[in-house]
Amino acid sequence: MDHVEPQHRIEILCIGDELLDGRTADRNAFWFGQRLTRTGLRLARATVVHDDPASILDALNEAAGRASFVLVSGGLGPTEDDRTRDVAARWAGTELVEVPEVLVNLEKRYLERGMAFPQTNRRQAMLPRGAEILPNEVGTAPGFRMVTPAVTLAFVPGVPAEFRWFVETHVLGALSSGEGGFCERSWGFFGITESQLAAAVESLQTPELSFHYIPRFPEVKLFVRGQGDPAEAALDRLAGEIMARVGSYLVTEGEESLVERLGRRLVERSWTLATAESCTGGMLGQMITSVSGSSAYYQEGFITYSNRAKMGRLGVPGELLDRCGAVSAEVAAAMAAGARERAAVEVALSVTGIAGPQGGRPDKPVGTVFVGMATPADLYVRELKLYRWDRNQIRTLSAWSALSGLLWSLENRLPEHLMRRV
Repeated sequence: MDHVEPQHRIEILCIGDELLDGRTADRNAFWFGQRLTRTGLRLARATVVHDDPASILDALNEAAGRASFVLVSGGLGPTEDDRTRDVAARWAGTELVEVPEVLVNLEKRYLERGMAFPQTNRRQAMLPRGAEILPNEVGTAPGFRMVTPAVTLAFVPGVPAEFRWFVETHVLGALSSGEGGFCERSWGFFGITESQLAAAVESLQTPELSFHYIPRFPEVKLFVRGQGDPAEAALDRLAGEIMARVGSYLVTEGEESLVERLGRRLVERSWTLATAESCTGGMLGQMITSVSGSSAYYQEGFITYSNRAKMGRLGVPGELLDRCGAVSAEVAAAMAAGARERAAVEVALSVTGIAGPQGGRPDKPVGTVFVGMATPADLYVRELKLYRWDRNQIRTLSAWSALSGLLWSLENRLPEHLMRRV
């Protein structure tokens, strides 16, 4: 593909009714913007368009009038509502023609799978006359590009996995910042708000670097970006200063998630983990096992919603439940200790609370949650007062509180005021 100069404007059009009627969330523009940023480029605009040919044509005309490079995603499938090829030909003032080599490749792909070739897929071999074919090695629909003196347009499938493959294979090679090395570092923080984070670190900003804050509940991400060698040197110096100010809230760095980082720390220590959950109902276990390879450290989870389950599965004394109630520091501690003993692991986490909207009372309102952690040396409990959140948010914050507490403990930076020994 032709080289696109950095001062030129890059846009993306995402085509599909399903992106506008709530059936599917658009992930392609979000990912493309991130991917461009990491190469030192910027996505100027993302537009989502209905499958209606007139709407697509209007969007193509508008984008081509503003940008020097337009990436068009979606509408290249075999069905009647896949109209991007037709509109692209109309935009270029040409016609669709059947491309023999594309048809042969389509038929071969189905033959290799032991499947009869559906005649509807023949539509995918129809491309605008004169367009350059962009082969597809991960799906059926080929992409194509069209070039004018003012703008280059690349048309690729909208299926996220195929879209990303096309971007990596056929698009990024044509785009270059031309401005030297792009640098970026990112950190994720939990337990601090966006405004608190900004107030803590904004005085560290330098002319070479830009700060960007992105709240992704319940985490707040900080991205620090720059261009060229001076920015990279400044970023190396700055990282330590940022950690000195807000490192106690750190849960992620770069692309690594909270549960990935936690799993890595457990493996480094050769510890195994169990969980005991009440109000979170398995959310801890789900988060932990979302990571491939988590079986190396995650032993088992107990979902003990009722008092009978807490007694039978975890050995929580009935007298303790009667005296303190299921939602209490004492029961959270007993749940963690019971899970650790019965699963025969080094560490166990527990959560018990009132997620609402029913179940609260004056002394224990909705949002009262207790998190427990049992390690080889200590037993900890933390009380959470999540009164202003809804049920799903309370459950999410509870799970993140348990997991981040364990992470901070493994990294020897668990604040003394956060979880008390019992």
